[in-house]
Amino acid sequence: MLVGSALFASSVEDFLDVSPADAAGLSETLQRMADAVAGEGAALVRYDSSGEIISVSSSGDLSSRITEYIAGDRPPDPRMIRVRTSMHSGFRSDLVDFSADELKRNPFYQQFLRPRGVQWHACATIFDLGGVKIDLSFKRSPRAGAFQDDEIDILNSFAPRLRSALRIVARGSTLFAEGLLASAEARGDAAYIVDARRLVLAQNRTADWAGVAVKAVDGKLRGVDNQNQTTLEQAVTLATARTPAPSIGRLRSAAGQFILRTIPVSGLQGALAPATCMVTLVDLNPFRLFDDRLVEQVRTLFGLTAQEARLAQQIGAGRTVQAAAATLNMSVGTARNHLKNVLAKTDTHRQSELALLWARLRL
Repeated sequence: MLVGSALFASSVEDFLDVSPADAAGLSETLQRMADAVAGEGAALVRYDSSGEIISVSSSGDLSSRITEYIAGDRPPDPRMIRVRTSMHSGFRSDLVDFSADELKRNPFYQQFLRPRGVQWHACATIFDLGGVKIDLSFKRSPRAGAFQDDEIDILNSFAPRLRSALRIVARGSTLFAEGLLASAEARGDAAYIVDARRLVLAQNRTADWAGVAVKAVDGKLRGVDNQNQTTLEQAVTLATARTPAPSIGRLRSAAGQFILRTIPVSGLQGALAPATCMVTLVDLNPFRLFDDRLVEQVRTLFGLTAQEARLAQQIGAGRTVQAAAATLNMSVGTARNHLKNVLAKTDTHRQSELALLWARLRL
């Protein structure tokens, strides 16, 4: 029987407080929740829209059995066929969806679950948004008996709080990712948030031009050729590993060269915060990076004329006065006069200082 709603309520409060990045704390909290319902353990399972398991967080006692389950060397799980679509309504027990005779004959229950000391379940989908589903499942041993109706009622009384907590976690993660993407966009960099499978979760508007080096194919970020694909795979693997690390690489295309950077966003291989990273592409063409819109903003900021702003862009990209004059179709003398005005208006004293200022403005 359920130990008591008060004990379970206390464990739920612990769950609401645990950080998604605290894998050990989450595992301990799930075990306390399981103990409160006389269970062997508990698991949070994250699925994609096709029903494929993305990641799992479980109490420590269940970890080896969860690993066996994911490996797939087992009879088919009948709950994924019959119960899956009805779990949105709240927690369900095995005896609600299967008769006792069905369970006695079912290979999954008798050949896989029972020998591993877990047979009875109380499961619910507690998060469903944007093609991602998270189920919370409590497991009991054969001797503990199935979850009864009054116990399911108590679990369901806490379901709204659990769902609200996960929505808050998801919203916080979304806002954090949006901030990273916006920051990259302000620098003129293409950026994507991807998971360990290179599935694109979000991208910024600057990513539109990045198709010359990488592109999303069937929702996954891929290099446009084998060399770029290898570089991308290595970088994402490092950034989404259990011990994540940032990386840097170089991509090439007919349009030029790009610096590829991957930065871990969440390195936790768990249900609440699966491993993700931000992939950014820095275009080494300085004029495509510092586009007309940004040049206009700099012109307004320092009170430059249109020609002065264009010259400042050229000098900021490392061009000489002579090269800048040729590009802008003006005489060297005119270019020098414009440069004198630019230095005065930007409070810089030489071309190197102007180039440094330009670089800082881009960052």
